[in-house]
Amino acid sequence: MQTPICEFCAKTDTLCGNCEKKLKDGTLTKLDLDFIKYLYERHLSLDIEYVSSFVARDAIVLFFRGEVGAIVGRGGKSAMELSKKFGKRVKIINLNNDIKKVISDIIYPVTLMGINTVFTQGGEVSKIRLAKKEMMSIPFDISSLEKILFNLMQKRIRISFE
Repeated sequence: MQTPICEFCAKTDTLCGNCEKKLKDGTLTKLDLDFIKYLYERHLSLDIEYVSSFVARDAIVLFFRGEVGAIVGRGGKSAMELSKKFGKRVKIINLNNDIKKVISDIIYPVTLMGINTVFTQGGEVSKIRLAKKEMMSIPFDISSLEKILFNLMQKRIRISFE
């Protein structure tokens, strides 16, 4: 498993100088450290890379690269265990090269209708179009979803329901 902290820090309660610096400069959060330590206890042999986490009002989104099935667990068992441990619903997302697939995974069960680039005087805005009839099923509040997608895409985001 690849993580942004060294193996020593992932297995112990102390941080080396490099990992401490990442925590202080905001590259990592306390939540990232807690998740990495938890994952090291249970999933050390997996061929995945922990990328980051994002905390929304009522959920936590974990981003990985690689096969995330073992982290989700059979029937979502491991994800439910994470939810209990951290007190919020946990969504585990596999970052791959297909941005539409990644966004679809984040907003599931809502249908992604499309992504458009809108050019404004203030610059580019990515317009994420979602199905209006599924509006009540969206897993996050709109503000949190826009922040998650901004962190992912590094572009201004606008959510619209059609």
